[in-house]
Amino acid sequence: MPFDPELLALQEACRGRFAVERELGRGGMAVVVLAKDLLLGRPVALKVLPITLARQPALRERFLREARTAAGLSHPNIVPIHAVEEHDDIVFFVMGFVDGETLAQRVGRLGPLGGGDATRMVQEVAWALAYAHGRGIVHRDIKPDNILIERATGRALVTDFGIARVADATRALTVDGHVMGTAQFMSPEQAAGEPVDGRSDLYALGVVAFFAVTGALPFEAESVTALLAMQVTRPAPSVASRRPGLPSRLSASIDRCLEKRADDRFADAEALADELSAIEVQGAAVPPQVRNFQRVAEQSTMMLWIVLIISLSTAPAMGARWWAAFGGPFGAVLAVSIDLLRRARQLLYDGFDAGDVIRAFLVERDSRESEVEAIFRGDREARIARLRRRALWAAGVAAVLVLALGLLQHGLTGQARVAVRMGVVACYTAGAVAFILAINTTKKAERRSGALVGRMWRSAFTIYFFRAAGAGLRPEDCAPPAHGSDPARAELPDAVRRGLPELPALMERFDTAIRALRQREEQMERALAEVGGGGAAEAGAPWSPTADAAATAPGATTRAVLLHRRLSLVGDLRAALDRTRAQRTDVIAAHENVRIQLARLRAGIGKTSDLAPDVATLRAVLDASAEG
Repeated sequence: MPFDPELLALQEACRGRFAVERELGRGGMAVVVLAKDLLLGRPVALKVLPITLARQPALRERFLREARTAAGLSHPNIVPIHAVEEHDDIVFFVMGFVDGETLAQRVGRLGPLGGGDATRMVQEVAWALAYAHGRGIVHRDIKPDNILIERATGRALVTDFGIARVADATRALTVDGHVMGTAQFMSPEQAAGEPVDGRSDLYALGVVAFFAVTGALPFEAESVTALLAMQVTRPAPSVASRRPGLPSRLSASIDRCLEKRADDRFADAEALADELSAIEVQGAAVPPQVRNFQRVAEQSTMMLWIVLIISLSTAPAMGARWWAAFGGPFGAVLAVSIDLLRRARQLLYDGFDAGDVIRAFLVERDSRESEVEAIFRGDREARIARLRRRALWAAGVAAVLVLALGLLQHGLTGQARVAVRMGVVACYTAGAVAFILAINTTKKAERRSGALVGRMWRSAFTIYFFRAAGAGLRPEDCAPPAHGSDPARAELPDAVRRGLPELPALMERFDTAIRALRQREEQMERALAEVGGGGAAEAGAPWSPTADAAATAPGATTRAVLLHRRLSLVGDLRAALDRTRAQRTDVIAAHENVRIQLARLRAGIGKTSDLAPDVATLRAVLDASAEG
């Protein structure tokens, strides 16, 4: 650890409780350090207010307010606050340590996210914001540096509610009279100094998502003033214009988050998460049997195309022996087709069909884009370009030699002709290898080649291919359709299926419970709207026991009694709506914990026993939601 006087003072203040190890990062108002909790033996992150700021009462109050606000949030996609401590001029709070990197670091290291990764990230952040907004808390500073990506599971966690405020607070916290926030990610209403709500965070999340999938920001300017003016007045460019090929639902969702008018965005973060749920299902894990067929089909198709291209290019050198140029490729096509038909028939036996293969190639299309961007980046792209040029030269020289030797062999006999033919084979082989290297060392060619193969297997060709593979196959010979449920659930580890046999049924109950809770919530919202129970006057006029007694006392007017009764009924509806929303949040959080534990198991860092408590919690919240 460097000999920073403030960190040494922190170490002295934490003696016997935390062991400070190293600095993790610095922000505008705090320093984050890695420490070890000596009592619990676990790593934690300490967010420390610099001493110069801790001595300013207003900033100290704001820092502690942040800690108290964030400590009340408990969600799988929010970094938890464990404790808040003050020691004279040393003020800090203890956060959970996330072993991973920020979204900004992830994009800087690997390039823009693919469609599947971006969808999961946006949806998980939306879940976190929905939870916070439901408790009256607006983050106000959503940006890539405040989103952590956990290394083991890829889970996104929101941190640094540094300028969050309770929505009904009477004043905003600022420094030197300036609006708090990061200008590149600030909503138009926040930039204009107007009141904000959860939809302001959705705008910031839209900018974050734009950055995550394109590697750039929608607005850039040399000064903060100019940047804020652009946020307020200039429409954001469409995501599809900067990153074609993304799932259309994801692009449309990001564009909607970036609308200037808050009313044109999603109504809340939960609505955004729901909109992306269809993409999440599409991007779920591909079953191993389908993934194996996809890999073999992709590789075989690619190699067949290469063989056909080389055969066509060398056919003129074969002269009258044209059958020699096409006999081999024909045999290769026949052999590969028979093998793929066998594999497709086995998939049908296992309960999969052409639709599962098409979905697998759709998932592959989304992930391939991020892979290509990560491979062709910086110095690595320069090295690949040099290799590509050399491979093209080698392929060109080999092609010329094959043509020359092919023409030369017609005038030779005996051993000389055999030697020339061996030279043709050697040059042909060398040229094929060089050609394969060349077409796989260019971003455009690799993207196009993958797209051509994928387009073929995403088309009606796959449907007809599986029909041919299933010729003569009886329905009773096949397993029940495997694609009728979420593939991620169908692929539960064997240890989980044995130890927790009720888990698949619980996952199905989750879907039913969420639909029922949403329907119940919509019914209550409609009921409140019909009786006029959503007005600000009624919402902001609490009914005190004194007023209750006055309205029901003997002699009270009938009008007052009726008004009291009406307010009481509206209050019951409002309380029931709040309970339903809280139940839905609890169910989603419990399901998310189970999903994360399953991801840990698949990554080889968890045990079935770790999953059991979360399964029990999911069962309990589902039972509670069923009881109403």
